[in-house]
Amino acid sequence: MTAQTHRFKRLFPFSILLVLILIHFGLSPESLNAQSHIAQMAPRVISSSSGPYSTLALEPISPPLPLVTHQASGSGTGLTIIPTFNANIDPATQAVINNAVTFYRNTFTTNITVNIEFHDMNTGFGQSTFFVFPVPYSTYCTALVASATSPDDRTAIVNTPCGSTNPINSNANIGVKSANGRALGIDTPDESFNFMNSPCPTFTGSGCIGLNVTAINQCCFLFPAVEHEIDEVLGLSSALNGTTTPAMPFTEDVFRWQSSGVRSYSANASTTNPCGVSTPAAFFSIDGGKTDLDDFNNCDNGLDYGDWITHTPSQVQDGLSNGTAAPSLNVHSPEVRALDVIGYDIEVPKHRRGQLTSQ
Repeated sequence: MTAQTHRFKRLFPFSILLVLILIHFGLSPESLNAQSHIAQMAPRVISSSSGPYSTLALEPISPPLPLVTHQASGSGTGLTIIPTFNANIDPATQAVINNAVTFYRNTFTTNITVNIEFHDMNTGFGQSTFFVFPVPYSTYCTALVASATSPDDRTAIVNTPCGSTNPINSNANIGVKSANGRALGIDTPDESFNFMNSPCPTFTGSGCIGLNVTAINQCCFLFPAVEHEIDEVLGLSSALNGTTTPAMPFTEDVFRWQSSGVRSYSANASTTNPCGVSTPAAFFSIDGGKTDLDDFNNCDNGLDYGDWITHTPSQVQDGLSNGTAAPSLNVHSPEVRALDVIGYDIEVPKHRRGQLTSQ
């Protein structure tokens, strides 16, 4: 059996913020059979999406999937995202997705290939499903240090201690998504999505993304919705879910802070908005909580803890958009900076707005 978590969440506006949580157990994909030279692990399948729908959680079981460090590889042209379109994705939507993919190719120099399936759906707004591997924190942090290239990377490393356990809750492991691990040279491979209730059962890759194209086009903007979900397949999001604080944080949780020197990693039962700017606060920071680069949605309001709060004007990773802008990512965006510090290499301009330098 393998662990599958469908977290239906957030993205764009006007939805009932009530989430039902269901627990279910299923069979492990045959692809989990492999050999290891370092450590064994079993990936979890996580699905995160918008709307008042259900969360399905499956706990990890054997057979384990091994972790083998290796040299990252790809097409030789930097980050290559290969979209696979379900037959229900119309040509206009395909064009929007391809335009978003172009941004990642032109911005990130990480030499890997990421396969993502896209399909239309008739509930919620957006949904991303991806594999999360329990990687030894020492392995992840060592790889992160070795790959540090940007000023933000160097600042983050100074404020992110390596060791046998993670600095968030002293767990020996950290949850690393398939694409994120491979960006660092860790063997977290593409997997088959042929599991119970899979949104893309015939697909093998790093993630699959569902878009309620009709609903998004009626109320919001499709391009930021696509970027939002791609960001999550690549590595953004928190392990926190509803009123649950999982024992294994995700990589972006390393940069989740409440105040200077005080980390934030605890589910908040409050449903009061805005979640994140009031107590308890949670914000994205790369310098140990000294500088708030963006505020996380930090409560049980049906949205993701890894999303931003609602901004005016809107931002790509906002959990609930108020429709005040049609945002798109650029090299200065906090979402891009977050992808940078969790393991992706980036073309950084000479004078990056808000750039922090290590001391």
